[in-house]
Amino acid sequence: AFAREIQWDPRRDDLIHVDFLVAEATRLVSARVPVVISGESEGARSSGGTVVLQLREVDVEALPLEMPSELEVDAVLLAEPDSVIRVSDLKVPSNVTILNDSEEVVARVDIPRVVVEAEVEEGEEAVAEGDDAPEEGSAG
Repeated sequence: AFAREIQWDPRRDDLIHVDFLVAEATRLVSARVPVVISGESEGARSSGGTVVLQLREVDVEALPLEMPSELEVDAVLLAEPDSVIRVSDLKVPSNVTILNDSEEVVARVDIPRVVVEAEVEEGEEAVAEGDDAPEEGSAG
C-alpha cells in the first residue's frame, strides 16, 4: 500500500487523515517522487550563485516494489554558471519511467543580481555626472 495523500493540521502539525492506495505488485503505478540535490556545483561556486531546485517532484511510473523513494540530482552537472539540469539528465533505474517532459528544467544556477545592479549603478553615476555639466552656449 502507498500513502496517496496525507493531511496535516497546519497549526498543531498533527496528522489528520491519510489516503492509502492498494496496488497489485505486478501492475505499474504512477507516483510523484521528490527530487533531492547532492554534490557541489562548480558553476555556482565560481559565479557566487546558488543551485536552485526548480522541479521538486517528478512523476514516475514503476512497479510498486520498485518505486524509488526519491530521485537524486548531482549538482556536479552544473559545471557552468548558465548550465541547467533537465529531466532527461536524471538517472533512473531501467524499470522506472519518468512521465514529465524530458526538456523540463529540474535545477539551475541562480546568479545573484547584486553584481548586475552594481554595474548599472556605475553607469547611472556617469550619466548623472554628465547632467551637472553646463549646456553649451549657456552662461554659467
